[in-house]
Amino acid sequence: MAIAIIGSGISGLAVAIRLSRAGKRVFVYESGATYGGKMGVFEKDGYRFDMGPSLFTLPDQLSDLLDDDLKIETIRLKTLNRNFFFDGKVFDAPADSVAFAEEASKAFEIDKRILRDYLKEAKALWELTAPVFIYRSLHRLKDLMKWSNFHYLYRWTQLRPFTSLHRYNQRRFGNSGLVMLFDRYATYNGSNPYLTPATLRVISHLENNLGAYLPVRGMRSIVDALYQQAIRLGVEVIFNARVSNIVRVGERWELTVNDSIQGYEKVINTIDVRTFYREIFKNKSLLLKESKKELSTSALIFYWGIAKRIEQLDVHNVFYSSNYHEEFKELKRGTKLFDDPTVYVYNSSVVIKEDAPENCSNLFIMINAPTDRGQDWVSWVNQIRPIILRKLEKALGEELEKWIVLEKVLTPRMIETRTGSFAGALYGSASNRIDSAFKRHPNFLKGYPGLYFAGGSVHPGGGVPLCLASAKIVEMLINEDEKNNG
Repeated sequence: MAIAIIGSGISGLAVAIRLSRAGKRVFVYESGATYGGKMGVFEKDGYRFDMGPSLFTLPDQLSDLLDDDLKIETIRLKTLNRNFFFDGKVFDAPADSVAFAEEASKAFEIDKRILRDYLKEAKALWELTAPVFIYRSLHRLKDLMKWSNFHYLYRWTQLRPFTSLHRYNQRRFGNSGLVMLFDRYATYNGSNPYLTPATLRVISHLENNLGAYLPVRGMRSIVDALYQQAIRLGVEVIFNARVSNIVRVGERWELTVNDSIQGYEKVINTIDVRTFYREIFKNKSLLLKESKKELSTSALIFYWGIAKRIEQLDVHNVFYSSNYHEEFKELKRGTKLFDDPTVYVYNSSVVIKEDAPENCSNLFIMINAPTDRGQDWVSWVNQIRPIILRKLEKALGEELEKWIVLEKVLTPRMIETRTGSFAGALYGSASNRIDSAFKRHPNFLKGYPGLYFAGGSVHPGGGVPLCLASAKIVEMLINEDEKNNG
């Protein structure tokens, strides 16, 4: 059996490995010159930058994909993030949950039992929801009606689906600093903490209870290893191969690749679903259906090579806005960048010394941004750059600008061009409503046998762990379909 996969990002490579090990002939079509999708890399003058995801959780998800000699060596971070608040408070969040409760209770003057209970509940919520929402397709009645899932239906209210994450956190903590710290988990899938269901507090379990990791050779090394594994298994990855059309002909799918037509029994799309429907499948009704869903946020990113080691920074750093609520209102409006944005700074050279020259720093500077709607991004970049600089320099007590020797900028429009993410939305649809949070685009399409979907724009969502989960779901669906069709 020959199977085609569109896109060579992390989900495309993961599903290629799974299917190849099952004895399938797998062809991966990549429109660009290299693999990796959003997990790109930028290297210049001794500086190395991960261009996409910077946080790695659930590293065990890679264990059944890679041979022993290709397994990723990781460092478990001792500090989840260093948090800089607008009132001058700085809080290092310990990676150990017991230590976190202890230190946070002192820093924010709150009973540590409240924090311990919150993290215990997040753990219980993960154990309750993961088997149903993360590792199953969720879009088939037979999956939801399994007897083993009825305990979930019985405990539905524990998810707090009708309470926003912010409201839930405020009720629990009552402290603005701590509330912002936990509200920020909504941004991990491009959502708004003031709108998204409190169910998303489950994300805190992945970091605070299970730990945050960093591959010793950077995030890019994850897709490097997956690519090597795929090639080792005989997967054919074809670069500069633009798929421009797909149509069902009899019992097979025909793909137009560059100027030739290729036939396959099954096709797995891993690029953004809206881009797929618009540019490849060319299905207006399906595109319209997806277009009714609210898009996730995008990002504006600066990559700065700093000719100095910035001792005040950890690996992950967050500089919060003085008005978090207004920041998200402005994001939703999308008419301008907020004039006091929350700034995330990723500085991998703290632990990966090779990522920057000696006594230097490689800073990945990101703010949340609206999706591309034709904005003048050149003007917006010029306006926000000095604001970001002033914010960081004030908090760090450091003149950063004079030490910048290398700079690269990535706007939402550039993100769409580079990765195919519709309008630059990093996670496809947002999870700001109950239906969008719990029922993203399915991993299959009714009425179109042999067509499957994986990646960050479909169920169960974006980010490294969920993209890997989507690949596993597709493998399960294909196996079940083949069994049923005999």
